[in-house]
Amino acid sequence: MAANVTATEDQNSSSQKEEPKLVTPKLVTIATQEWAPYHSQERDAQGVAHQGGFGLTALDCVMTKIDQAYRVIFLPWGRAQNSVKQGKYDGFFSASRNEWRDQFAVQSNTFIQQEWNFYYHNEYRIPTSVASLKSNTLFGARIHSNSAHWLAKNKFKKVKIFPTINELVKLLDARRIDGVMENALLFEEQVRQSHLSMDAFVKRPNMRIDLGVYFGKTFLEKHPGFLARFNRHTEECRFDYQ
Repeated sequence: MAANVTATEDQNSSSQKEEPKLVTPKLVTIATQEWAPYHSQERDAQGVAHQGGFGLTALDCVMTKIDQAYRVIFLPWGRAQNSVKQGKYDGFFSASRNEWRDQFAVQSNTFIQQEWNFYYHNEYRIPTSVASLKSNTLFGARIHSNSAHWLAKNKFKKVKIFPTINELVKLLDARRIDGVMENALLFEEQVRQSHLSMDAFVKRPNMRIDLGVYFGKTFLEKHPGFLARFNRHTEECRFDYQ
């Protein structure tokens, strides 16, 4: 019997040695974009940057609960994602899932609400069939956005790409495009900032696709256990507006 006990103890000791050691990062770097009202950055008269927004508040809540130091870097959205792909930064957010991002990063639990709606100018005769909508409607979309990825994946034939949401709203208001498929808060905040009225547009709901943080696979390999620790606190830090 004693020999069996010793063998069991040796096996337990061996399995404990095989468990990966939790390595807590000193600082986590998160790349993001100017994307009000989720995240924005403004500098005061002294040049000091002040960051805010629903997404940043939710992120800060999780990082505070796991006692993790972090820094948010504002970049153009394409650079933000590619910088994580190249290993320069540890993660990017706020981001919904797509297959390209999954190649080099892993999405956390989603905990930031996002609603995707179709918006059309109010003189556009919206096609009654999905086939006609996909073939005949001229859509605008933001470069490097998941909404643009979704339109392409779902075979919308006429999609023009533009750099910013500001341009999309102006073009739609000027009737130079027929519609956009966009984040509801983002689109409606830009309408407000552009001093326009939502009465100029027709809204049609599309889908809910919530946002999370994508952490680079290179970062996660160096810090096993980090994502599980992060995910334990996303629900209590969730941002919902409906």
